[in-house]
Amino acid sequence: MGPHPFLTYALKYIESVKTVRSEATIADMRRRYRNINYDLEYLKKEGRIKSTSPMKLTDVDILEYINLLMSGEGPGREGKNKPLKAKSIHHNLGLINDLCKYANGTDLIAQVKHRHAASVPKIHYTRLPPMSPHDTRAIIEAANKVKSENWRHMVAYAMTIVSISGGLRNKELRMANLSDLDLDAETIYTEHVKGEDTYGQARTAPINPLAIPFLRRYVDARQRELTKRGVRTPVLFPALSQKSGTTDREMYRYSINGTTCLRRIVMAETGIKYDLRKCRRTFGQALKNDGASIEAISVSMGHSSTKTTEKSYARMTNECAIAEAQEVWHKTQVPNPSLTPQFETAPATIEPEPTNSPLIGQKKWDPGYA
Repeated sequence: MGPHPFLTYALKYIESVKTVRSEATIADMRRRYRNINYDLEYLKKEGRIKSTSPMKLTDVDILEYINLLMSGEGPGREGKNKPLKAKSIHHNLGLINDLCKYANGTDLIAQVKHRHAASVPKIHYTRLPPMSPHDTRAIIEAANKVKSENWRHMVAYAMTIVSISGGLRNKELRMANLSDLDLDAETIYTEHVKGEDTYGQARTAPINPLAIPFLRRYVDARQRELTKRGVRTPVLFPALSQKSGTTDREMYRYSINGTTCLRRIVMAETGIKYDLRKCRRTFGQALKNDGASIEAISVSMGHSSTKTTEKSYARMTNECAIAEAQEVWHKTQVPNPSLTPQFETAPATIEPEPTNSPLIGQKKWDPGYA
């Protein structure tokens, strides 16, 4: 297999799944497999493992790899001593497991977790917060102040507002066309969804009515800008500075880095830090706070079940839970007059009865009483 057996197998595996994974996923897999290969070759050079080949890796080898990541050592980390987060470690272990299954059918990571459970880092899930209602209003108000002639700022705010008010992912925003947007029905159609070549299904998402006035102004500004530049494109958020991409489907579409540049414009003007995933969480949580059912939110966000929606995007807030509990108590626990003592006048004072004890008045102790 040559001097780099792990990487050789990894490239073959990536090629085998290329048709069922998105371009972004394939690029991420290449990057991660290269980094894993660097770490394994470092461990071999240090004499801590015998081989980097996925055909020969053992549970003890993987344990050494985990210890390396948790220690912050390894190639490119000299002097940093920054351990890798548990979530990233598990992501890498998943890639190694996929490669071992491809190479020899071995479920290696399951063996590691079974034999060395205490040494595998645990993932402590923390739900990331949505944007606050105050920040959401601030972005919409700032968008309404942008001049229609300022095309760069108009498209920057439009992309952010569609994400906040429609819950679209980064890819769904970049691949959206003007015909997908129906401002009269207050909806947007998303064809190029996450996992579109495998499990993903196209959907139509609702748009918050608060966003409609600005989006109408954006659509008009877009048409004027295209006419001025002599450009014809169906893209909803066209990158007009240059022809991005090489295929007809990608022409005039922003790259992932391009959407980051647009987001920085909004952050610089509003002082609000966010990413498009936070905008998506904001969409789900806002619907939940306004009383939408978890099923409706899940379908609108393109989730296959409500489990993901409840876990990461739309959970009842503590304030809403308290208010609902108190409302239920006030409705169901009405005081019953029959159980409450009623007095027309103040109750009479009860005097203690005199005690006729044979001990009272005696000067000597009588052993017959205790």
